[in-house]
Amino acid sequence: MTADPSLVLGENLASLLNTDAKRQRFAELYEMLVGELGPENARAWFINIDPVLMDAPLMALAAGRFLSVERAAQLRIGL
Repeated sequence: MTADPSLVLGENLASLLNTDAKRQRFAELYEMLVGELGPENARAWFINIDPVLMDAPLMALAAGRFLSVERAAQLRIGL
């Protein structure tokens, strides 16, 4: 099962993920985070400023910064 950005974030925020690659990366990272943090905290991580990224992970994904977001997610869960 993959996470649908529209269901997790709502239509307005999900519209920032405007390519299949961005939506796929979101789904992969969300599934990784939700297993460790739970759905509410995983969602919050995407929309709040992350100190590693100095940006909201959702905005960084929208800008195509896939590797940076992946590394920040790993650090968030202690990998």
